[in-house]
Amino acid sequence: MESDLTAITFSALLSLGGIWVLISGFEDDDDDQDGRGPGTHVISEQYAPSPI
Repeated sequence: MESDLTAITFSALLSLGGIWVLISGFEDDDDDQDGRGPGTHVISEQYAPSPI
């Protein structure tokens, strides 16, 4: 019975540590510094002059 309780406690601590590592791995990727999420670039349409 004591070994089961030890295994459950160890598993719980290990899983909570894994969850903490996953959560802390997501850093703020706000490269454009506007505070609105990841630094995605806005794609704007640009028209090239006619080759003719």
